[in-house]
Amino acid sequence: MKTTKADFEYFKKCVQKWVDVFQLNDWQVSYEHISMDDFIGYCTADICNRMVTISLGLDWNDEITKKSLEKVAFHEVTELLLSPYSNIAQERAYNRSSHEKVSHQIIRTLEYVVFHGGKNRP
Repeated sequence: MKTTKADFEYFKKCVQKWVDVFQLNDWQVSYEHISMDDFIGYCTADICNRMVTISLGLDWNDEITKKSLEKVAFHEVTELLLSPYSNIAQERAYNRSSHEKVSHQIIRTLEYVVFHGGKNRP
């Protein structure tokens, strides 16, 4: 099955919803609707410049529904949320202090989403 332009527009709205929920609005988000061999969604983040490209695959093996588009959007934004953590894990000059700082930033974000609905974050 192929995703349509309407599917892509809905996907972008879902991505923006989760960017807002996780308060990742300091990232410059761009989108692609492209053919990918092994993925239906993909997130490529440039940590230093706070830029991310979130892609939706054109070709799916499964049925395309609003729910499936929402789940892919959630998955890719969660990849963005975790990207600083992933980046630190790949650094040669890994240090525990950086690891703890990033992991606690992610935990605090999740705390605000779960316990405050993503609102009133200081």
